[in-house]
Amino acid sequence: IAPALLEAIVLALVPGERTLESFVDHVLFERLGFVVDGRTADRASRIGDVDRGTFDQNASGLATTLRDLGLLRAYSDATRMVGARDL
Repeated sequence: IAPALLEAIVLALVPGERTLESFVDHVLFERLGFVVDGRTADRASRIGDVDRGTFDQNASGLATTLRDLGLLRAYSDATRMVGARDL
């Protein structure tokens, strides 16, 4: 997902903050139909012959992009929260 589109999605569809997992499951997958990680690929029955590591790399890239945009906060207990709290 292009950074500008990802930022628009967060700004439009994430009131406050939510966990990264909730963002991927409920916003990207359920609401918009994006398959981002292995979990959503399983739910969409689209994992097929694709190496699960590919989905792991994709999820990692998503988290990195969100962090670079200032839309992801990582806490010491491994919780990652998505939102535009400071914008």
